[in-house]
Amino acid sequence: VDLAVIFSQSPDGFKYSVRTATREIKASDLARTIAAGGLGSGGGHADKAGGFISAANFARHRPGQSSLDFFRQRIHEHLADYDIIDCAKGAPDDTGGFAEHEKLPVPVGFVPCDRLFPGRTSLQVRMLEGDISISAGPGTYLMIGASGEVYPIEKDKFAATYTPLGTPLQEEFAYPPCVLDKDKGVRLPLLPAAEACVGKSVRLKARRLDRGLKIFTRWDQDNYLRGDPGDWLLMRNDDPADLYIITRDLFPRLYRRV
Repeated sequence: VDLAVIFSQSPDGFKYSVRTATREIKASDLARTIAAGGLGSGGGHADKAGGFISAANFARHRPGQSSLDFFRQRIHEHLADYDIIDCAKGAPDDTGGFAEHEKLPVPVGFVPCDRLFPGRTSLQVRMLEGDISISAGPGTYLMIGASGEVYPIEKDKFAATYTPLGTPLQEEFAYPPCVLDKDKGVRLPLLPAAEACVGKSVRLKARRLDRGLKIFTRWDQDNYLRGDPGDWLLMRNDDPADLYIITRDLFPRLYRRV
């Protein structure tokens, strides 16, 4: 069994639990999908999650539908709504719909991992599109984006994409960016060690998603990044197998069409 959803019904509504044993489905994502559309709330972790749907909301939004049919429908919708790309297998076969864009000179931050973690360290990075685990060494940098999001980049790609400004990053964020040192179980803030940099005029290809997409990056083969319709899929011109997702709100602040 790769996926299980168990629910119980009461006069107040439905409580449900989700368990997964496959990398293609995060229990937290499915739990949120089940409760979507004003039905309730759901969330949790990659392999176990849960939620609640109120009886009043269910009666209003799903009149006449049985609870078992509803849960089956939501599971099948979630499985059908997302394509999957595995960057370890190379560039995607279908590259249609991409258009040339360039990176805007927006100041962001960076932290060389060897400044905080001597040797090689296992880190959990919380990105906007999902959490990933990386093995960080001297050739790994952590970027701090315009909204405080954190994402990894290789040292040589950083040099080709960004210009360091030689000054500390002077930004304030609602949630200070940090990473989890999985070896020590310690969460470390990044801002005290962050420097400012600005993106070079680098061109790349981008297309807006009209379907959901899950990407397994070369950084982490166990946890995917998720993009929903309206988000953007980006492809580096110098490395078509280096794909990543930018949310619809953040994309126009960072890129423009050539």
